[in-house]
Formats: sequence, C-alpha cells, structure tokens
Amino acid sequence: VRNDMDMIGISVRPEADGNYSVEGLANQKGIPVINGIEPGDTLLQIDDLTVKDLSMGKVVDALRGKPGDYRELMIRHKGKEMKVKVKIEKYL
Repeated sequence: VRNDMDMIGISVRPEADGNYSVEGLANQKGIPVINGIEPGDTLLQIDDLTVKDLSMGKVVDALRGKPGDYRELMIRHKGKEMKVKVKIEKYL
C-alpha cells in the first residue's frame, strides 16, 4: 500500500516562469532533513525528470516513493547547479 506521505522532506511551489522553487524543508528535532538545500533554491530535476513546466501533481508524485529509497535532485543553489541525494521517509 502506497502512502501519499512517503516522500522526501521538501515542499515546492510553482513559479510564473514554469520553474519550481523550494518553499520549505521538513525538520527533525529542529534540524532540516536535507542538507545543502534552502528555501528559495530552484528545483531543476528529480532523478531524470526535468520539472520545468510540469504540473504540480507530476512533481509531487516524482518526490514520492518507498521509504528507504532515494531521489537525486538537481538544485540551483546560490547560482550553482548541484545534485543532492535525498532519502524517502515516512511522514505522518
């Protein structure tokens, strides 16, 4: 049974130019669950999926998965593109 809250600990919002920006990060005991990503960064890819101009539903679905699996995110952080490997966790 797939739980809709089994995903990486990130929230994104669509921007007018078709990109998605990082809106927030999940915390555990006050510490962000993902290092190297900050609110305001641009999400470029989830694994091999380019997210620009995709629907919010497709982007959120790509962030979901089985707890313990990983997603590789391509992020634009302070003008630099970087890859971040993020573990899928069970939330709620």
